[in-house]
Amino acid sequence: MKKNFSMKQIVFFYIIFVFLPISILALFSLRYALREGQFLQQQFNDSIATEIGQTATLVQKDLKDSEEELRAIMVGFFSKENSDKSLQTDGNNLIDIVFALDDSYKIIYPPEVSSYKEVEFFASNREFLLNRQQIPYFQNLAAIYAAEILQTESMELALSSAVEDRQAENEYDNSIMVEPQSQTFSKSKEVATNIATEKLQKNPDVKKQIRAKAESEGLVSSQMNYSYSVTPQSSMQQEESLIVSQNKFFSEIINSKVAGFIPRFVNDRLEIIFWCRLDDKIAGALLDRTKLQERVLSFFPEIENDKRIITLVDEFGYPHNFDRLSELSIEKNLPIATRDLSEIIPGWQIAAYLPDGSALQAQIRTRVATVAGGVIALMLSALAGAFMIIYFTGYQLKLAAKKTSFVANVSHELKTPLTTIRLYTEMLKDRRVSESNQQLYFQTILDEGKRLTSLINNVLDFSKLEKGAIISDLRTIELNQICSEIYTTFEMEFKSAGFEFSLNLPEEILFIKGNSDAVKQVLMNLLSNAKKYSDEQKSVHLNLYSKAEQVVIEVADRGIGIPEKYAQKVFKEFFRVDDSLTAKTNGTGLGLAISASIVQKLGGKISCHRREGGGTIFKIIFTESK
Repeated sequence: MKKNFSMKQIVFFYIIFVFLPISILALFSLRYALREGQFLQQQFNDSIATEIGQTATLVQKDLKDSEEELRAIMVGFFSKENSDKSLQTDGNNLIDIVFALDDSYKIIYPPEVSSYKEVEFFASNREFLLNRQQIPYFQNLAAIYAAEILQTESMELALSSAVEDRQAENEYDNSIMVEPQSQTFSKSKEVATNIATEKLQKNPDVKKQIRAKAESEGLVSSQMNYSYSVTPQSSMQQEESLIVSQNKFFSEIINSKVAGFIPRFVNDRLEIIFWCRLDDKIAGALLDRTKLQERVLSFFPEIENDKRIITLVDEFGYPHNFDRLSELSIEKNLPIATRDLSEIIPGWQIAAYLPDGSALQAQIRTRVATVAGGVIALMLSALAGAFMIIYFTGYQLKLAAKKTSFVANVSHELKTPLTTIRLYTEMLKDRRVSESNQQLYFQTILDEGKRLTSLINNVLDFSKLEKGAIISDLRTIELNQICSEIYTTFEMEFKSAGFEFSLNLPEEILFIKGNSDAVKQVLMNLLSNAKKYSDEQKSVHLNLYSKAEQVVIEVADRGIGIPEKYAQKVFKEFFRVDDSLTAKTNGTGLGLAISASIVQKLGGKISCHRREGGGTIFKIIFTESK
């Protein structure tokens, strides 16, 4: 037995077996695209961080190595053989101004200040060099708190392994047979600092904890710098520096050390002072800023490619090896990654920027947009499919219900007149009817026969209507005559039923191009409905008139009326107004549908309106033919 599914069941099956799987697949696809974009972004971030970290490590190593170079220059400069005090740099020209102090921090060189540079240098540094003024002394947060940072067992093992590897490398070097214990300690501390720095860079929680500890101990954190001339200060996103400072005297800085660098800011400009102990004196030099920048930049990778721009940013936020940065769009001028170069050159950072039209960002956007577009298209297709299925299935279900009702109504409509005809015929045959009632019985049989014929004609016309072959032989016809003939046909029937039935024709003859039989059929259907659905007020009027080159035929009654919301639906096949009054009257729901189709095929329009005072007016409008 074939099972018919309801609309709710069809919608449920569609959601479970079609829409839900498509939605899940779409969400997984979108999630995959987003995660792939995040993975590509993370790979990019990691590569940038690695590149920046390697560059910073190279710069830091070079600055440490330069201590020995500069100390050798100082030894040569103050040797007895260098009586003219000329610099023996061997190509190293970082030194700008040379000075020397005795053990009591008294300036013993130069004997007198001669150049403008020397005047400027000693004017800003004399009190500090004489050990009478404190200045901020910069240190690496990771170097100060390496022990606190490296607390986990895994980090301690990593440190131990790194130290052992470094010692093994030194032992393998034939030129260093025995490494002094102090140097081994220095290298161990350097390795520990490097590992602690990496941990601070990758773990914001540890970084926050160590910074809080430093602030509680009076250390001041430095700020990362960006170009205010390129990016407005209001949109700055300051990064946290790993460099901190604490006010110290010159004697405190050089205590228990043999050489080192002292960075300081004079009028917000960074100056680097190198110092070293030589026998009975402390020698030092102011480094040439321009030459130092060139040396630092020599360790930088390729400045720009299609994925990133890497540049040196000084204490003023100026990108020194990439002047084109100011040409970039504002929203891309904040660096995507930054890192301090060294506590020796505080305020100088290595920064990475995204170029306009970044290949990586374009790739991520394209992938996500492609998948998102596909997902949206898939979801829209699924929704459109659901709408179409629900709409047409609902339409078919309603049509099937109407057809079922139509069959039941037709069966009833056929059975009723046939039963009456059969009953009356048998009674007349058996002569069980008096002569006075025979005429009434014959009239009833005739009326039921007409009703049966009308019903069969409607069914046949509907069948022809679906095949598109109901009207042919179009010619100019006279509507006055057609309306008169229809009126004559229904006059006796209406008046015998107690109806007020009238015909109103214009004086002029009105013509249209059409088919006489088709127009008559429409009027017969309308008049039959007017009679069928009239209740207490039995009044029907057939009116014909012209208006603005149009011909109008009206059938007006005082029947039960049709609500405005059904004014268009009454012309659909199988439709019957769901009303208690119409429910009392049998019908197939085909008469008005056939009438509307005929009028449309004749090039006219039919409409239904509520009549003032009660009832309904059906209007048929044709184009007048002269």
